[in-house]
Amino acid sequence: MVLQSRRKFRNPMPLTRFTVRLGILCTFCAVVGQSASVSVPKPPDTRRDNVMETMHGVAISDPYRWLEDQESPETRKWIKQQNDYTHGLLDARPGRDRLQSRFAELRKVTSIRLPIERNGRYIYSKRLPDQDQFVIYKRDGADSKEEVLIDPNPMSEDHSINVEPISLSSDGKILLYQLRHGGKDETEIHAFDIDRRQNLPDVLPEALYFDASMLPDHSGLYYSMMVPEGPRLRFHKMGDDSKQDVDVFGKGYAKDKAVIGEVTEDGRYLVIQVWYGSSGDQIEVWSQDLAAHSELKPLVKDIKARFLPFPGGNKLYLQTNWKASRGRVLMADFDDSDPSKWREVIPEAEDAIEAWQSPAASSSSATYIMHLPL
Repeated sequence: MVLQSRRKFRNPMPLTRFTVRLGILCTFCAVVGQSASVSVPKPPDTRRDNVMETMHGVAISDPYRWLEDQESPETRKWIKQQNDYTHGLLDARPGRDRLQSRFAELRKVTSIRLPIERNGRYIYSKRLPDQDQFVIYKRDGADSKEEVLIDPNPMSEDHSINVEPISLSSDGKILLYQLRHGGKDETEIHAFDIDRRQNLPDVLPEALYFDASMLPDHSGLYYSMMVPEGPRLRFHKMGDDSKQDVDVFGKGYAKDKAVIGEVTEDGRYLVIQVWYGSSGDQIEVWSQDLAAHSELKPLVKDIKARFLPFPGGNKLYLQTNWKASRGRVLMADFDDSDPSKWREVIPEAEDAIEAWQSPAASSSSATYIMHLPL
């Protein structure tokens, strides 16, 4: 049984980063080249507030915090002024239409993201050359015909709404996905009944979410999010108002941490990761036996190293750089926090371990990818 590990920071257009940067550079050079003989107007003023905050003993100045309120009239006015100023400088520049047309051509490619597989069903996102947003598809088998599940392109006239799969229930019937309006960091979480082709009534309101994981019986889901006090893992019972959701984990952790909680495919264990920053230089691992209604227990807590957990049967596999800078894989019981009892199943080698998939309950083999130096 495999618990899929995901990163929440994805590049939506990995094939066009170079062309976008090139376009910015070319446009900048055009502006600079003509600015030598043309007077450039002063940019709009931006208010600076005297906001200071001390974090971990370090004083941090944050004069533009007021801009974090994206919907305030002042922020909207500031955005309009900045856009008007930018367009006033760039729109009339010679060659801009040609560059814009060429960039549009280069972006017109089919893009497909990695799938999620559960119980033989595949869920993935694909964007065709003439589409602005990715569409969620399904296949009932690797070789079966693909079918559109959720298409966000008709949801708004300006195509500013996008959707992204989060997770799939272990039986492959319920899809949890994020819906984002415009470029907001905050999203909604929706539950989609794949066989009935319809959204379920349960919707988690706009917030900054990290992950979500459905129980095998569809009775509820765990989801992680950021609240003003810090990261939280919560449980939502299907059919209940989300305002009734209770905190499961996270109290005491500051906003510089991220919490991810997922349920194993058999529904027995809840596995939680605590990331110390997005780089994952240190990751705590906690687990809970849901079937036994036991308490949450730390498996890895005070070790300054990266531990990525992957359940496999009744064991937890840990891909780690602890005492192994190029990576290795350890095997532990879900409730065993004694490193001396952990078993090394893939030792550190000359080549670094980049990715890993734990074995199924009925298998004794595992799959992993090594980084080979050039």
